[in-house]
Amino acid sequence: MACYKLGDDLMLDVTKRSLTKSGIEVDLSELSYRLLKCLVEHAPHLVSHQELLEQVWQGTVVSDDTIKKRVSRLREVIQKAAQKNSIVAERGLGYRFTLEITPLSPPIHTLSSAFKYSKYVVFALIASLIFAVVLISNIVVSKPDMNSVAGQIDATDTQQLLSEVSQYLSLRDEQDINRGILRLEQLLEQFPNTPAVLCALSDLYLIKYQLYEPTDKTLQYALNYAKAAAKYNPTEAWTYVTLANAKILSGQITVALEQIDKANKLAPNWVDVYVTQAKAYRLRGETSNAWNSIQIAYSKQPDNPYVRLERANVLITKNMFSWAEKNITELLLELNSDPFVRIAKTELLLASKQYLAALDWQTQLHSEFPESFQVTFLNAITNDLNGKPDLADRDFKYLANRATIFSSISQLFLALRGHSNNTLLDNKMNELSISYLENALYPLTLGESKQFLVQLEAAIEHNFATEYFLQMPRVQTAVLNGPNETLNTHATFSQIKESLYIMNQQKRIKRVPIKS
Repeated sequence: MACYKLGDDLMLDVTKRSLTKSGIEVDLSELSYRLLKCLVEHAPHLVSHQELLEQVWQGTVVSDDTIKKRVSRLREVIQKAAQKNSIVAERGLGYRFTLEITPLSPPIHTLSSAFKYSKYVVFALIASLIFAVVLISNIVVSKPDMNSVAGQIDATDTQQLLSEVSQYLSLRDEQDINRGILRLEQLLEQFPNTPAVLCALSDLYLIKYQLYEPTDKTLQYALNYAKAAAKYNPTEAWTYVTLANAKILSGQITVALEQIDKANKLAPNWVDVYVTQAKAYRLRGETSNAWNSIQIAYSKQPDNPYVRLERANVLITKNMFSWAEKNITELLLELNSDPFVRIAKTELLLASKQYLAALDWQTQLHSEFPESFQVTFLNAITNDLNGKPDLADRDFKYLANRATIFSSISQLFLALRGHSNNTLLDNKMNELSISYLENALYPLTLGESKQFLVQLEAAIEHNFATEYFLQMPRVQTAVLNGPNETLNTHATFSQIKESLYIMNQQKRIKRVPIKS
């Protein structure tokens, strides 16, 4: 429900995120708004402290006293506006909203806006397209501007076209994806430069690239269709988000963020922009920026499964594993067969040092998607962490010969075990935080442990923070048993790992002052 009448003359509009009294807006902070929305949507039921932490504070750890003060401030605001007590505290249990609530019908939408709203769920299914170091993420494709599409075809054909296009946006089966691409290319011949078709084609090629065919040719198709969409439809936010997702998979985070900024100017209230922005920041290691972006998306659409998926990914980077596990467990129940959600589960298990559990989980996932470069990369790491270096080498060799962002680092991991190293270390186009680890691994493959430690500290300064890479036996062996290894090298490596652990732990809890 988009609107609620509270008491006699208060109106909570969820769509506009506003509280008004007789048409005049009541000033509320973002946190107070989320608190009010949570209490109203649960009324007349009690809302526990734990539920408030999850739905209102969204991962920030705060004390019961902080919650009490925030509720008290909101109560004062509502009581001043409604002249009635609105929130009752039940000691030790939680809070209950007591004003009479009358759900109201949302505004009537035009054909254009109605299409945009209804397509949200369908286009959200693309949201798990991109996942880095695990590259899982969330492409909730932008809602197309019906006017630009209608300029080429009449209204009836427009509806039919977009309805058909939407059928191809949630595909994961390889044969279905190939059939979808074939049909969309036929539609593109019939309706040239239509943003819905161009964006859908780009998205399908990205899925194909990630799950079945990690070749430069496949990625280039995705990029070309996304570029064409943005070129011929410069007023469509959807096209820039699609292009940003393709650029992220190319490792070009700066360019991706530039495209996101363009989309944000066209559609500043659209969650897809913030989800993609969060993903780009996360993969570059900018956890704080990623958290800010995904929290905006989550505040707007907390039930969107792909907003929750990217939020879980960011929670993993913040070492908030229990929160991430809760999100992923719920998503697995809803989207159990989706490989990107299952990849997120592997990343969580590795990050929380559950290596044996990760091995069991990955074995099944890799058997289903043996050509996925994301799955195979995690499989290699999981095997190495579980003392199966030969199986890890098998996977790294597969990746070393594929056109993906993991090609160079896979060659370096192979070189640590004595395999020939043909890596030129030309990773200027790869802006993912993992690329800084490559800079450190390269001298290590040459037996230069001290230079490795220098570069590793530089990598951490550039936001590299994935601890389990440093726990891999091939890395530890190369550092501690190398030709230039000394007691000082050993101690320095231990100190760096300890500092990284502490740094990651500090990301978990962030207490912030209350703002009215």
